[in-house]
Amino acid sequence: MAVFADAAITGSLNEPGRGILDIELGHIIEDISVKKGGLRILYKLVIFDCCHSGSGTRGSANFRIRGVELPGYKIPENINALSSFSRDHNRRSHILLAACAPDKEAYEIGNHGLFTDALLAIFRKPNLEDLTYLDLITQLQAYRQLINWQIPQCEGLKLDRTVFTLETRPSKAAVYTIQVEDEAATSFRLEGGRRHGIANGAQFAVHTDKRCTSESRVAYVVAQDTQPSVTTCAFLASISEPLHPFHHYDVLYAVQTLHGHSLRLLIDQDDQHCGLQWKKLIEDQVNDISIRSIHLVRPGEEADLAISADGENVLFKVKNAKCREYGARDLSIRDVRVNTDKHLLDILRGAVHFFRHLDLSNFDALRNGPFEVQCLKVEKKSFFSPWMPEPNALNLCHDHKIDIVENKGAPYYGFEIKNRSSYPFHAAVFMFNVHNLQIIRYDLPVNKTPSSNQAVSGSLPAGQSLRVGFGDSGGDARRLTVPDGQNSDISFLKIFLSDTPHDYLGIEQEPSSDLPFSRGDSGPAKSGHELFDTLTVPIIIRARI
Repeated sequence: MAVFADAAITGSLNEPGRGILDIELGHIIEDISVKKGGLRILYKLVIFDCCHSGSGTRGSANFRIRGVELPGYKIPENINALSSFSRDHNRRSHILLAACAPDKEAYEIGNHGLFTDALLAIFRKPNLEDLTYLDLITQLQAYRQLINWQIPQCEGLKLDRTVFTLETRPSKAAVYTIQVEDEAATSFRLEGGRRHGIANGAQFAVHTDKRCTSESRVAYVVAQDTQPSVTTCAFLASISEPLHPFHHYDVLYAVQTLHGHSLRLLIDQDDQHCGLQWKKLIEDQVNDISIRSIHLVRPGEEADLAISADGENVLFKVKNAKCREYGARDLSIRDVRVNTDKHLLDILRGAVHFFRHLDLSNFDALRNGPFEVQCLKVEKKSFFSPWMPEPNALNLCHDHKIDIVENKGAPYYGFEIKNRSSYPFHAAVFMFNVHNLQIIRYDLPVNKTPSSNQAVSGSLPAGQSLRVGFGDSGGDARRLTVPDGQNSDISFLKIFLSDTPHDYLGIEQEPSSDLPFSRGDSGPAKSGHELFDTLTVPIIIRARI
């Protein structure tokens, strides 16, 4: 509950000056969007510098918890009706900056909050017009006292927008350090690997300056042996002759110019005019790293996606073997006209991003490891109680897949990932929806910045479980339903596992025509031995006939 300065601490919720429950705040924010033009038009920034409760203390004379004890408020009888509001739906219209994690308290020093103090310090810095919400939360989490106590949070979609605007800053390619490994300058060691989405065959431009301008570019290399954190590259071409003296530099910098993983695209030849038009459109995108990663295949060859003309619209058919194995056939994208090049290119960029991350793995390095994934029906006893498994709930994950017949009333589901090993892991959980190419973030580990002196513990501790969608810290439960007009729906629950923290925010992707450009990967990893792999669990939801 948000308790304001003029709140009646001893009053009831039906009296003036009452506090406001978080579910009510969600409805207020939603109403603003509806009254001012809808979710797509208006975005809001919501900032809370308060804690989740008013109890507890850290025993410091300088810092106070920003909360109060409430003697017993009466909860409105209609609160269960309010609880039907979806937090995920609401966060599409706003971005939330919170002072602390759900299980932490917010503190104040002097006459203002510690979080507010850090926020204002950042806002006073120059070049605010270039600051994104991703940059902002990174700087807040690096603020010494906040990182040790509160762990600020940032939730919402399109976090790559600049603060206080609707503008998205152009994506900046990740810059990796790269060094020459032999005297002949034929082999290079790049500090980045599979967990960054780098695959064998990826190409990089090598620069002498970290700004990576055209003037500093000296050569091109190609990835030959990709490990979780490092990649061995081979010399591909030099910008000038004679060969540039690479050994004069202690460190060089590399920017990816071509994905190693290609989207295998089949263009239907029945309409030769459209086929030639689309082929030329793709070949003309010489400066687009995503479109350049598309490999056009012939009929009879393996493909991931096929496009054809269906009257005035483009028809997208799923050809990826993994997706078709479980029943995926068509994308539910029906509004792309054959003559709208930009719209088609946006969908193809999204398809490159989708299949590249869906196929990302470390060749099953952890597949036979001691991990178990469960899917359970969950319920709430009351609005304030957490989601918990239904009585006698059965595990719906069998033989490494989840096969569900849609139930009346659309029940809610949660997931549990069990780590039976003696090692902690960082786990990031996403849902890949094949029918609209959407990638939904289910759970991300809280990554502390390198400036922290505290050890970073994994979100999936040794011998313990990560609950997603239920339990005290499991977040919101999920409905698994079949979209209108379909007999089934195919998705994949994908879990990224690593023994070192990594930023997976760039994986999330909006559906169909809302597809954004990929934000790119997060940059260099720490060198040395590292465990990394992914677990992929197909989810088949069948309509009840």
